[in-house]
Amino acid sequence: MKKALLAAALLAAALLAGLCAPAIAEDAESGASAGSSAGTGDTVVIGDAHGVPVEAKVEMHGTIGVVGPWTRSTNPGAHVGGVYVILENRGDAPIRLVSATTPVARKTALRDLPMVDGVIRGVELPDGIEIPAGGRVDLRPGGLHILLAGLVQPLRPGRSFPMTLTFADGTAIDIEVGVSDVASMRIVTP
Repeated sequence: MKKALLAAALLAAALLAGLCAPAIAEDAESGASAGSSAGTGDTVVIGDAHGVPVEAKVEMHGTIGVVGPWTRSTNPGAHVGGVYVILENRGDAPIRLVSATTPVARKTALRDLPMVDGVIRGVELPDGIEIPAGGRVDLRPGGLHILLAGLVQPLRPGRSFPMTLTFADGTAIDIEVGVSDVASMRIVTP
């Protein structure tokens, strides 16, 4: 029991630090730097998996760039998960993500995990997540994310599932969320 609690505490600390990198796709040919912007079809480095750069394609939907949507695999019986993605706004006005839907969960919510009085608290964001003009927002472990509640089945490594992101102006973007194997993740420094 104590070992399980210690393991859970260590995992929570890593998640809160926002330092877990997913193993989404590997492509050693790009020299993009972590967090850099890229054009349509380009890739950006979003972390590493066991020392190998992890890159993801930038999918453009009008002026909105979607980079590397992913989630962690879950164990049977798990009820919640989180979706992480980089959203870029290449337009000249701010945009706001207001909801997400997927058939793999009974409910989704836009959330943050701020520290309040020394305790991490999950906070729902009813007004959504703003992406500034010409900027980007990283939804990642330990911070902003899309909560999956009431999972209808375990999320299996190597698979993917559909999700629709809806913005305040009515724009709806269909994305495919890759499921990463928890065992292939490691803590990296930003």
